[in-house]
Amino acid sequence: QVLEFEREMERRLALLTDERAVVKALPEWPESKVEALREIVGRRKELSDILMSLDVQAWEPKRNVQDELQRTIDALGRAQPQVEWYGRNVEDMAKKWRTHKLVFDFGILDRIKHATIPLAKHAMELFMSAHERWSQSGRNDVVAAKKVREGLESALRFAFRCHQFAGGFDAEASHLFASVHEAIGAMDSDDEQPAPSE
Repeated sequence: QVLEFEREMERRLALLTDERAVVKALPEWPESKVEALREIVGRRKELSDILMSLDVQAWEPKRNVQDELQRTIDALGRAQPQVEWYGRNVEDMAKKWRTHKLVFDFGILDRIKHATIPLAKHAMELFMSAHERWSQSGRNDVVAAKKVREGLESALRFAFRCHQFAGGFDAEASHLFASVHEAIGAMDSDDEQPAPSE
């Protein structure tokens, strides 16, 4: 309702030749409330855009898993500082808007945090698939093995960042996290196996 009201207000104000001149002629015009309303709409759009940017289902796939992993890291890197800034300023903003009897749904901050869990899953699934392909190829490619292991480690570190930011994992993400950790451990065990004697 707030968004609809603000859109209609802006539409009508846009019809005025000189908005400021007309508004000045209206001593009862609630200018500070209008500015607060515009700020709320702007904040809502900013946070909605952040939420949408974390939707991996809407992404066009990158050419390789490293680029795709970097995209997930960048997405979190853009979202996290903004959400943390809002978190620090929630009380001040809410208090300011309450003076105008305006409310804002700060629950979107939690929705953004939870939206990073699919990011973590995406990163871990990328390299679990790479690990599976490497395993099926015979495990003889040392260079590929190094890339897969580094990718698994990067995905694990990234997933942990998402876990901390979101405040936890769901069951599927927890299972994937354990699987990635196990895959890394198995590769370490393979490296420690003595070479076969000739």
